[in-house]
Amino acid sequence: PQLFNWGNPITSRWQHGYYQVGLMYDAIRTCNTMLSVYGGWAHTDDRVDVGCSWCGWQASTLSKSTDNVSVGLELQKCVVTTSTGGTFSLDNRAAAMFMDNSTGWDVQLGGRYTIPMNYGRWGYLKGGYRYINNNKNQNDYALNYTIDGGFAELGFIF
Repeated sequence: PQLFNWGNPITSRWQHGYYQVGLMYDAIRTCNTMLSVYGGWAHTDDRVDVGCSWCGWQASTLSKSTDNVSVGLELQKCVVTTSTGGTFSLDNRAAAMFMDNSTGWDVQLGGRYTIPMNYGRWGYLKGGYRYINNNKNQNDYALNYTIDGGFAELGFIF
């Protein structure tokens, strides 16, 4: 709702939050392969703040969010197991998101190295490539996006 004249120095800040919650079912589980089916909820929250310090500290904020149903498959394939019990596996997943007048994809290709830590606990290091796309079919929603690139993850399983 705020107009800024040309030549005025403006600052902008985009804040993006992407959250997922779901349930996973291991449909196929063998000694070296696991295929899982999952479904859940994906929430995306976008906020853009634009301000001008020379214009009397005028500011404008655009904040929109979407809620989607997420369904997908995850495939884990063990490649090698070391003598210490650590394993390296391929860890891939793909999900489709829909609902709330929006559609999207979340695809991840990567690898995981899992390390045993005694008493049934495990640690893992995961990395790879991830592609996320979300498009909302609404005239006043201008924050359709695609995010892709490398990622790294570190976690513990208790």
